[in-house]
Amino acid sequence: EGFPDSYGLLKIDDEIITYTGKTKSSFTGCVRGFSGITSYSSPSNPEQLVFDTSVGAAHTFGSRVENLSNLFLKEFLHKTKTQLLPGLEDRQLNSNLDQKVFLKNSKDFYLSKGTDRSYEILFKALYAENVKIVRPGEFLFTPSNAQYNVTNDLVVESISGDPVNLELMSLFQDAYEDQEKAYAPVSNVETIITGTGQTFYRLSLDAGYNKDIRVDGSIYGAFGVQAKTRLIGNAGVGLTVLDVDSTIGFATSGDLFVTFDDSTTGIVSYTSKSNNQFFGVTGVGKTILDSTTVGLSTFAYGKSNKNFDETITVRINNVIADCEHPNTYEQGINDTILIKTLGIGNTTFKYKNWYYNTAPSYNISEFSLIDASDNTYRIYLDKDHYFKVGDRLTINGNSSGDKPLSTVTKIITERSVLIKGQGELSSNEQFIAKRSLLKAESNNFPGSAVYSANVQNLYKKKYEDDIIVASSSIPFYNANSLNATSRSVEFSGTFIGSEFEILLTGDHGFYTGDALYYTPEKVEETSTNRQTGISTTKTVLGSALFDGNDGGEGLYFVERVTPRKIKLAKSRTELFNSNYITLASSTPVTNNKFDLYDFRKRTLETQKLYRKLLPPVAADSINVTNPGFTGILINGVEILNYKSKDVVKYGEIKKIVVLNGGNDYDVVNPPVLHINDSVGTGATGTISVSGNLKEIRLVDPGFDYQETPRITITGGGGFGAEASVSLRSTEHKISFKADGSV
Repeated sequence: EGFPDSYGLLKIDDEIITYTGKTKSSFTGCVRGFSGITSYSSPSNPEQLVFDTSVGAAHTFGSRVENLSNLFLKEFLHKTKTQLLPGLEDRQLNSNLDQKVFLKNSKDFYLSKGTDRSYEILFKALYAENVKIVRPGEFLFTPSNAQYNVTNDLVVESISGDPVNLELMSLFQDAYEDQEKAYAPVSNVETIITGTGQTFYRLSLDAGYNKDIRVDGSIYGAFGVQAKTRLIGNAGVGLTVLDVDSTIGFATSGDLFVTFDDSTTGIVSYTSKSNNQFFGVTGVGKTILDSTTVGLSTFAYGKSNKNFDETITVRINNVIADCEHPNTYEQGINDTILIKTLGIGNTTFKYKNWYYNTAPSYNISEFSLIDASDNTYRIYLDKDHYFKVGDRLTINGNSSGDKPLSTVTKIITERSVLIKGQGELSSNEQFIAKRSLLKAESNNFPGSAVYSANVQNLYKKKYEDDIIVASSSIPFYNANSLNATSRSVEFSGTFIGSEFEILLTGDHGFYTGDALYYTPEKVEETSTNRQTGISTTKTVLGSALFDGNDGGEGLYFVERVTPRKIKLAKSRTELFNSNYITLASSTPVTNNKFDLYDFRKRTLETQKLYRKLLPPVAADSINVTNPGFTGILINGVEILNYKSKDVVKYGEIKKIVVLNGGNDYDVVNPPVLHINDSVGTGATGTISVSGNLKEIRLVDPGFDYQETPRITITGGGGFGAEASVSLRSTEHKISFKADGSV
C-alpha cells in the first residue's frame, strides 16, 4: 500500500527500479537500474535535491524497499509542518491522527500552549495517549486561596510590530555568537512608558515548575541581552569608524543594526573595536544621525496573537540590578526618580582628575558675554563638569540648532567655564553644551585622526579599591600635533663602497646594533592585453641598492658612522667582525627606505587598553623590575619603565662538549687548545688525551745480559701497562788495529 498502481519509483539498496503494475505482494514490469530523485535535501547543500542514476544489482532476502514516488508529498508535508507546527516538524505524529485536521487547527494548539489542554493535545497527537496533568502544589496547604505565578521577566523594546500581541504566544531567540537558542511562552505583557517618553514592554515568561529536565519552567535555553549603544556624532556615507558610548557587550567583530536618517534600517559590519569605537565599518550607505541607537543585528521574535502571519521583533534590554537611593521614606509607588549615574559615582582625586574623553551633555542655565571681539562667553552649567582647557563643545540651541565647535579656554568653577568659537549666542534661546570627542592629531600619521584620545572610561567593582582604565594611549595636546614618528628614513642618491649617506642634513636616529628593514623602490606597471583591450596594473621592483629579484629587501644590521652615514651587515656577528656590505660599483636609487625592524609596517593607532590599577602595597621586600609597562598617565598614555627589552648576555664558559674527539694524538705531547669567539676573550683550556699503549720503540737494545731483564713503564698519565723482554743471541764484535794504534 502507498505505492502508485503503475510507473512508480522504488529503491532497493542503491538500485532504483520503476514498474508498470503491481499486485498485493509484488511489482510487475520492472525496469532495473533506473534513474530518479532520491532526496530533496543534499547532505552538502540542504537546498539542493539529489538525482541519482543506478545500475541493476542483486539484493538479499529482507532488503528494505523504499517508496520514492511519495518523496515530494513527504517533503511538502515537512515544509507545511515547519510553517504550521514549529518545533514538531521533525517529530513523527501518531499514525491514527488525522494530520490534515491537526495542521488545519494548529493555530488553536499554539494559542493554548502552556495550558493543561495543550499537553493533552500534544500527547494524544504524538503517542495516542490520554494524559492528566498533576500539580503537587495543588494538594499542599496554602495560607490563602491566592494564585501565584512564577515568571522570569524580560524588558524589551519594539523593533517591528506591537509586543503587546505577544501575550500567550511563544518568544524565540536564535543562536548568535555566544548567545544560545531559546524559546518560552509569554504569559503576560506590560507596557512601560519612561519619563523620557520611550516605551518598553515587560514580557513575563512562565518559570513555574519544570515541565522537562531541559527547561526552567517552560523556558528552553537562556535568553540573553542583545547589546546596544548610542552613536556619538553624525556618521556620513562611507564612514569606516563609528564613535559610540560603549562597545561593551559587543563581539570583537560582527554586524550592527542601525536606523538611517530617512527612518529606514540596515545592517553595517565592523572588523574590530575599542572601548567606544567600531573600526573597519562597511555598509554605511546613508547618514546615521547623532544619538541613534546602534545594536546587535539579532533579536527575539514571536508570532502575533492577532495575526499568525505577522512576526513581532523585539530587542531584549539590560535592566538595573541594584540602585543606591537614600532617603526613600518620602517616596511612593509610581513616583519618578532621576538616575544620577550608571555605575559607582566617585568624585575623589583618584577618579576625578583623569582626562576623560566622553560626550556628556549639560544644560546651560545662564551665560554672559565676556569678549565681543571673539564671542568669548562664560557659561553656567546645571551640574558639575569634567571639562579641561582645550576641550571642544557643541552648543545646541533649541531653535538655531548646532553652533560651530567651541573651545574651552578657561575653567572658572566646577559649573562654569569660558568658551569661544561658537559665534554669537542669543539670549532668547535655551542651550545645551555637549562635549565633542577628542581625536588624535598627528601630522606624521594623518590616518590616526579617527582614533579617540585620552581616557574613555573608568571601571570599578563595588567595595573594591582597584580600578580599570580604558584608554587608547593616545594623548590630546590642545590641538598641537603629536611629536610621533615611525623613525623611518626615505632616501635617494648614488652609492658606492660600504658607507651609505642616507641623509644630507639632520640625524637618521639609527645606532650601532639596530636591526633595520630595507625596502627598495616599488613602482606601478600597467600593461594592456592587445586582444581584449583590458589593462592590468601590478607592483614591480624599481631602483634598489642590492641585487636579486627582490632588490635585497629584508633585514640588516647597522653601524652608526655619523648622524648622516651608516654601514650595513647581514648579521650582528658580521657587524662585530667589521664584515660590511660593500657596493662594487656606483648604484643610483630613488625613494628607498630604511625602517627600524620592530617598527616596520606599523602606524599610529589605538592600543585599546584596559589596565587595572591596584592600590599601592607597603612592603619591605625588594622586587625585580621586569622590562615593560609600569604605569599610566592621567591622559591615558601608558608609560614604560627604565628597563629596555634589549639585553647583553655575558658569563664564563662552564662546559665544553666534544662533538668529535679525533684520534692518534701523542699522549705525552697533547695538542694545544685555542678558543676563538667574536665576542668573548680570555678563555683557556687544556686537552686531556686518553688511549692505549700501542708499541715500545727500542733506542738501544743493550747486550751481554746475564738474565732476562724486567721492564718498568712510567709517565704519560697512564697506569697498568706491562711488557716482557724477548732475548736472542746476536753476534757482537768490535773492530781494532793490531798494531795498537788508535
